Amino acid sequence: MEEMDCWVLSRLQDVVRKATEGFESYEFHVPSFIIHQFCVNDISAIFMETAKDRLYASAPGDRERRSCQSVMWELLGTLTRLLAPVLSFTTEEIWQQMRKIDDRLPESVFLAPWPEARGEWIDAALEERWQTMLLVRSAVVRALEKARAELGIGQSLEAAVSVTVPPALKPLMASAPETFWADLCIVSAFSWSLASDTSKDTDEVEVAISRVEGDKCPRCWKYSSSPEGEEKLCPRCADALRRMEASL
Repeated sequence: MEEMDCWVLSRLQDVVRKATEGFESYEFHVPSFIIHQFCVNDISAIFMETAKDRLYASAPGDRERRSCQSVMWELLGTLTRLLAPVLSFTTEEIWQQMRKIDDRLPESVFLAPWPEARGEWIDAALEERWQTMLLVRSAVVRALEKARAELGIGQSLEAAVSVTVPPALKPLMASAPETFWADLCIVSAFSWSLASDTSKDTDEVEVAISRVEGDKCPRCWKYSSSPEGEEKLCPRCADALRRMEASL
């Protein structure tokens, strides 16, 4: 399973635990707040925002796409059951749509077992790692907003990002390829280097934005310096389409 998918599953277990505690103590505002924050900050702003590329551009059987779909199904089922006590009609309608995909599910969301936090999915070290990774992403997002006005960059995929980080962040940055960081920040090109000033704190990240070079892939909208064919597909999309055609 992809690292981001493991992270969001770990975060989900904390939501299940806190929401359950809120219901059991009759503090109904707690689960509503916890679930809302999780949906807005973790799922919408980070997970789904970056997952779109995997879902749209990867071949149907690709590992990263299947991993994302599995996590989305788990998120949907768990959150639907957690919200059932306060959104009864809406969650029941969602559940009936889910049963069209998997008829093995109970006949009603109110007949389904209550979610329980799964200890094997909780990874405190991974969550701590991602907390720092998201600080880097936040610095890039802020720089992109500024670049939209100064450089006339529209979508973030039109940008090439160069990040300078303090030495303390070297192990984190080196632990993932630059393509991973590009996907996390939703840009077409990403590079990083170490700051010469060793006194910088770990949260001090300098970001330089430029307009990316190359041709825009009509399928995934990323820019590539080595497009293929008349349609100028990026190598990844060209490979995905070849494999999809071969499987027909």
